[in-house]
Amino acid sequence: MKTTFFAIILALASLVPSYAYDFSEANSDGVTLYYNILSTSDMTVEVTYASTNYKSYSGDVTIPSTCKYSSNTFTVAAIGVSS
Repeated sequence: MKTTFFAIILALASLVPSYAYDFSEANSDGVTLYYNILSTSDMTVEVTYASTNYKSYSGDVTIPSTCKYSSNTFTVAAIGVSS
């Protein structure tokens, strides 16, 4: 019984989209961008979606080459893909 319940919970959890991010920062145009840290040794991040609004960016969006988080400067190395 416990195994079946656990399997059902896992199956339901897989149906919920997950758009997690590590931090956010507004770009020069005031648009909030969301970032995932790719590597703390290389100090690289990717632009991603926000888990709170489930929206993609639209129109022209300026993506900076670097961003700051917790007194560290990261290089923007990628733009994440949606699934």
